[in-house]
Amino acid sequence: MMNGYKATEFGDIPESWNVVKSNQIFDLVHGYQFRDYDFSSSGLPIIKIGSIKTNGSIDLTDCSYFDEQRAAEFEDIKIYNGDVLMALTGATLGKTCFVAGLTSPVYQNYRVGRFEPIDDSALLKRYLYYLISSDIVLKQVFAKVSAGAQGNIGKSDFDNLRIPLPSISEQKNISEILSTIDDKINIINARIVDTENLKKGLMQRLFSKGIGHDCFVNSDIGDIPKGWAVKKVGDFADITSGGTPNTSISEYWNGDIPWMNSGDINRRRVAAVEGRITEAGLKNSSTKLVPPNSILIALAGQGKTRGKVAINEIQLCTNQSLGVILNLKDVDHEFLFQNLENRYLELRKMSTGDGGRGGLNLAILKSIKVALPPLEEQKKIANILKTVDEKVEILRLKKSSFHEFKRGLMQQLLTGKIRANTYQQESAVA
Repeated sequence: MMNGYKATEFGDIPESWNVVKSNQIFDLVHGYQFRDYDFSSSGLPIIKIGSIKTNGSIDLTDCSYFDEQRAAEFEDIKIYNGDVLMALTGATLGKTCFVAGLTSPVYQNYRVGRFEPIDDSALLKRYLYYLISSDIVLKQVFAKVSAGAQGNIGKSDFDNLRIPLPSISEQKNISEILSTIDDKINIINARIVDTENLKKGLMQRLFSKGIGHDCFVNSDIGDIPKGWAVKKVGDFADITSGGTPNTSISEYWNGDIPWMNSGDINRRRVAAVEGRITEAGLKNSSTKLVPPNSILIALAGQGKTRGKVAINEIQLCTNQSLGVILNLKDVDHEFLFQNLENRYLELRKMSTGDGGRGGLNLAILKSIKVALPPLEEQKKIANILKTVDEKVEILRLKKSSFHEFKRGLMQQLLTGKIRANTYQQESAVA
């Protein structure tokens, strides 16, 4: 043990730090369980669990509203800048947020938790944000949640957790260090959004006006540059779908052939999948080998999956929920991928069934009309858009690297393995 440290369940921590129970230093406050009759067409927004994003921010674009005339009844569930929130259920369970950027207060829905220091002179809110989003707290909380809890956590799950706690001045220094990293991540996020918006503008222009055209002609999908043609996908490509080998026959599974399910569509550029089948599974099912650079489209799903598009970089098989466009004739695969990906909402609207609630099918895919430039122009357009994709991917990798760095550093700072003063001094020298 180093001088100035003491042994605890968190390993050696600084002697000046204390290990305390969580309910001695902070409290979890639930919001209000709003009902349909509480909602208004205007007023103050209500933060719900979906408002808390994985990057630690809040999004109020899809919120319900509560009438400000009743505000006095609900003053204790108003959220302000500087508040610390967590999603207590659902897909974003455990995601945390340090509220910033509000121009007016918002209301707190029931399954959104708000954390409050019991004594502001002993615990900073910003430090509390990093504390509850760390493995130190979350591992203890999720260890208390039973498998049958259906992804819900609440006030009792945060009682009696063991917390290493430094002085208020060291909390401030730790928060400043981690906030600096958050600022860098936010800058990268903004650059990603700007680059994605740039691409949207490019796609809108390139797929309708092309490169360097000043003469346009009318077609059945609107004006297109002279020299372009409108064709159905079925006119220049083969269309197929896959299948699933019998899951009860073990000889069909865990072989060497990559097998893609509809969930893998989110990979977008599919260079690897987890599913594997054997030669026997391939021969005894309706799945087929798909050559690289085929276009894959999710046919089914009531969530966001249906209509999503991907391109495979490896040979693979697919399940029956994926349509495959392959063997393109005089059409660049990257151009078609970018074109169809840009038409996500259009593809969803083309779905069969009542109100578009059904699914896509191979006949629909064959009927999709595409405005096609000559092949060389297709390649130029595709290269422009792919270059923007590559810039976005570089930014995402950089963002991921910062997140990993922050996670490791946070664990070290919050347990005193790295002292904030020392880190700041070394960073200043560097």
